[in-house]
Amino acid sequence: MNGVVFTEYGVLPYALLPRSPLIVGTTRLEKRLGAIVSVKVKTDTNSFVVHSDLAPLQGFSEDGLQEGLDALGRALPRWLDHELPLIDLRKGLSELWEAFVDVEPDLNALSWCMFALCVQTHSRVRGLRPAEILGGKTQNASVEEVGLERLADAYPGDAVAPKLKFHSEADLSRILEIAGNRSIRLDSNGIFSAADVVRIAKTLPLEKIVYWEEPTRDSDAITALRALGIRVAKDESLLSADWEEQICDAYVVKPTVLGWKKTDAVLRKAKANNMELAISTAYESSIGRAFLRELALSLGPNTTLGLGPKDLFSNDINIDEIADAI
Repeated sequence: MNGVVFTEYGVLPYALLPRSPLIVGTTRLEKRLGAIVSVKVKTDTNSFVVHSDLAPLQGFSEDGLQEGLDALGRALPRWLDHELPLIDLRKGLSELWEAFVDVEPDLNALSWCMFALCVQTHSRVRGLRPAEILGGKTQNASVEEVGLERLADAYPGDAVAPKLKFHSEADLSRILEIAGNRSIRLDSNGIFSAADVVRIAKTLPLEKIVYWEEPTRDSDAITALRALGIRVAKDESLLSADWEEQICDAYVVKPTVLGWKKTDAVLRKAKANNMELAISTAYESSIGRAFLRELALSLGPNTTLGLGPKDLFSNDINIDEIADAI
């Protein structure tokens, strides 16, 4: 056998409880829904189980959890007991593995889940960590997303630039206080109007702003911000069909939301243009966030990682407890 065979699979739905409500755009989530997909893999000499996270983000992703589960139930049985060749993922997916990853069009979270299964299968067979299978291993900074009320505790003198949600002018004085002598990242989820965003920008300490993520939906206002010296990052806008035409300075990539194919396209464009990247959580389980860390580690020093606090959920998934789930 010169490849691998998937012999069986299992699905473990979850409902994770955040210690504080999750901020998704301008809404608050009290519960994070998803499912762990586990697949048993057989080689000539060994068998093992790999796990991945199916976690479309409620209120943000274009696809839903039940859609993904239904498609998974149609797709994975077709791959059981068929030998799949091992490939060099650093050169891209083969046609066969691409068909495995892209189960059905428009199901982005499922495509990312399947990609993670593919990568982890190859890494286990070769005895390498996923970051090495994806292209390398580089130490990156970690940037937690925390509310303003937690910042003083979370970042006492920390050199890492925190990311702050900025949805109201009422937050401005607190943000300026927090900035102090440190750099910060702002995220406004496109909430400000063109007139407001330019006026607010003139009150910000420009030298402290690493970038302002999705400050407004108005393209002319974004041009004006960049003329003032504020770097702009794109996150939600990457879901749009014209994302490549939108001018910005950095990409904040949520692979779980974008899916494998668009994530790959964004990463390639960022690399070609030497743009700053942030790999960002969509509040996945510990299994999903661990794979995002591996992706970030593979991308080089121009990449930062935003996974949120380690204790994000009170009942997060323990990989040791599900290791033999199938």
